[in-house]
Amino acid sequence: MNISNLKKRAMQSMSGHYFLFVLTCLFAAFFVTQYSSSLLFARLSNTTSIFSFMESGTEHPIFHVGDLAEDIGEAGGIAGFITEKLSDYEPSAPGEAALGGLEVAYKDGVFAQVVSSLYSGTFIIQIGTFIQNVINEPTVSSVFTLIGVALLVLFLWLFISNVYETIMKRIFMEGGTYKDVSVSRFLFLYQHGAWINAARVLAYRSLFFTLWMLTVVGGLIKRYSYTMVPYILAENPNVKPKEALQLSQRMMDGHKLECFKLDMSFIGWQIVNVLTAGISGLLFTNPYRESTRAAYYKELRSAFLETSPQDRAILLNDIIFEPASHEELEKAYADIEEIKESIPELPERRKGLWGIIESNLGIIKKYDERDRQFDRFVLKTGKYHTYMSALEQETYPLLLSPVPIKKRELLKHPYLRHYSLPSFFALFFIYSVLGWLWEVILHYITVGDFVNRGFLHGPWLPIYGVGVVLSLSVLYRVRHRPPIFFLASMFFCGTLEYYSSVIIELRYGVRWWDYTGYFINLNGRICAEGILMFGVGCTVFTYIVSPLLDDLLRKVKSKVLIAVCIILTGLFITDTILSSRDPNSGKGITSQESTGYTAPSEEETSFHVRT
Repeated sequence: MNISNLKKRAMQSMSGHYFLFVLTCLFAAFFVTQYSSSLLFARLSNTTSIFSFMESGTEHPIFHVGDLAEDIGEAGGIAGFITEKLSDYEPSAPGEAALGGLEVAYKDGVFAQVVSSLYSGTFIIQIGTFIQNVINEPTVSSVFTLIGVALLVLFLWLFISNVYETIMKRIFMEGGTYKDVSVSRFLFLYQHGAWINAARVLAYRSLFFTLWMLTVVGGLIKRYSYTMVPYILAENPNVKPKEALQLSQRMMDGHKLECFKLDMSFIGWQIVNVLTAGISGLLFTNPYRESTRAAYYKELRSAFLETSPQDRAILLNDIIFEPASHEELEKAYADIEEIKESIPELPERRKGLWGIIESNLGIIKKYDERDRQFDRFVLKTGKYHTYMSALEQETYPLLLSPVPIKKRELLKHPYLRHYSLPSFFALFFIYSVLGWLWEVILHYITVGDFVNRGFLHGPWLPIYGVGVVLSLSVLYRVRHRPPIFFLASMFFCGTLEYYSSVIIELRYGVRWWDYTGYFINLNGRICAEGILMFGVGCTVFTYIVSPLLDDLLRKVKSKVLIAVCIILTGLFITDTILSSRDPNSGKGITSQESTGYTAPSEEETSFHVRT
């Protein structure tokens, strides 16, 4: 194995897929799959202290490694330390969690609280404390909540965090061969009907790896023995758990040290990653490393099959690594001309104001036959371009896949669509309510109190609804370019959050959120963590969730949907007017101490609104 050649191929792969690869690794960090250290910059509680402590030689207050080691020793080991901390853990202040000398700040909103808690270990303590409270004072609601939380955590780990690793490997494997890797490839397991099997295989690997970790050196050895499991699964999603583990061990027989050296070749980049608080990893090292590992798997696989040709029954997907011949492609895609001829004409743009709104915002007055024709045009055009890309060897030819395809059409819910005005309003309320439920449940789990979150008194948080539906409309013209949409949604939602904070604070002199002290924050109103979360959320909701919801809303009778939207709009406007006079505030909302809204003094107001 020539590491230099592998890295050259990785750089070539990255040059054509940079934004896609960066987003793929970023999602892995968010889903707690890999590369979580790249979000370190979003979790630092002081803008300058990471560099000042390095220069001065003192310990940064967020780490306190020496104190932590001493505490563990005094407690008689890690198990005793955790037990001791679970028994006396209490949140130290709003937005903070105390763990000995360790202070971890997190944000009250979106996904950041979960991400920060999971990465810092605070989440384990919070769940442990919650369990202890249930045991000490069991109630029906607390027991059911505990069961619900346990099931939710298990589900997320089993079907999202674990499975995403395989999805990521497939994206990089195809990116090393083909010029175009469609966003739809993130759902390749769904296409093969293998999502559950992938979860089972990776859970099987996790179980065996955990058992080996109980031995002295077994964990390190098996880490490399099982390292090819997600690649094998990405190539053949129908492989059985036992087969995947055994095949990975045989492939890595005699190559563990080689793979270890490959990992060590990135040690310099990992140091740079630490020095930049994860930013260099986010923008370069992570996709570079992942591209190199994909190139290594391709080389290892080729050498392995020369000596073990019988394993082609499992390692059967050669076209991931080498494009099929033109003859094979022309035979498989022989009906491409028929598809081209079946593409309906693109409907003429509507006249007047609604035509301008449709062209620039993607919003229509109501869904009618003209828009059904537009959807058919999008579906057929998308299919034709996919076929053409495969024929020209620019993308993976799905019709030649040796693994059975159960869901060939993924564009039944096209994201390049127009949303009717009633559907647009309905989506706003759906996301506002879901955002409220998210924050209320999250606050209950992490703090233990049921709090009506947000500025309004009703069960909705409009910042969620506004962020998503305005991304759907304002960014409509870049929706066909997902990487650009992701970056634009971060900027757009960051701007929205910033000026929402300014307006509310100027009106009431109180902040409903404050990121002061967070790494890369702007006047405490927005921070890198928040806008990254908004970018991920808007991207997922725009390309996957919203089209599914819109298709369901289209099945509701128009008069019924309009009536429901009118009622909800009336209630929302009433709530907004009442809340503008008496906003929802107090413990767990604007502070941990106050129990209601109190007008601030002039001194407090001048402090809060300074920029």
